[in-house]
Amino acid sequence: LAIAGWQSLSLLARKARLGGRQKGQFGSPVLTALYLALISPFCPWWGWPLLGAGLTVIWSWQAWVAVAAGMLWLYPGSWPWMAGGGLLVAMVWAWSPIVAGQRLLEWTPRGDTIDSLVSRWRGWQLILHHGRAHWLLGAGPGTMQPALLRWGSRYDLELCWGESFFEILQIFYEYGALGLLVVAAFIWRIAPHLALGDPWSAGIIVGVVLSVGHWPMRHVSIGLPWLAMCAYVVK
Repeated sequence: LAIAGWQSLSLLARKARLGGRQKGQFGSPVLTALYLALISPFCPWWGWPLLGAGLTVIWSWQAWVAVAAGMLWLYPGSWPWMAGGGLLVAMVWAWSPIVAGQRLLEWTPRGDTIDSLVSRWRGWQLILHHGRAHWLLGAGPGTMQPALLRWGSRYDLELCWGESFFEILQIFYEYGALGLLVVAAFIWRIAPHLALGDPWSAGIIVGVVLSVGHWPMRHVSIGLPWLAMCAYVVK
């Protein structure tokens, strides 16, 4: 929480001085946003103005979705508000009213384009298609990046570079069904200990949501705290 508060203060200070979208000290705006989302279930009510300001300044749609998932796990009775908020955002995006010459959600630091989502979806389809050729043991560690570059060139598509942006799919492509069995064993060990209303469990849920659309578990600043949460709930 102290690191998250420091990151939020740093983001606000840099925003005031430089303007534009900031990236914090994690080297990437998205990684900083994902870290703030991961910590959000532990934030007390009086810390939310600062954490919320940091999330707003850096802005990641995925981070906000993960925060909503964590809050829903932490406060199950909040589901009508979460559902209503999600529906409202979807309606505003579909309607896209023009405000001062720009679509309303385009005024957010991240904008309202779904190009990155489309790029991810195309990559996931190709991973599933080509991954069948070596479904048992996978193509091997480190094969995801060159495969994405090759497919992007071959099919003339703009794909996400380097990683699959979906942890489970990357494990399937590189390690096959054997890798998925390891993931299943991990889930089998953790899942029975998850409890509604528990911030540690909520943090684990946030991490799972973050892994669908990005690769947070490959970054020590996010993956290590998430593993620590998993270890805590089974201790």
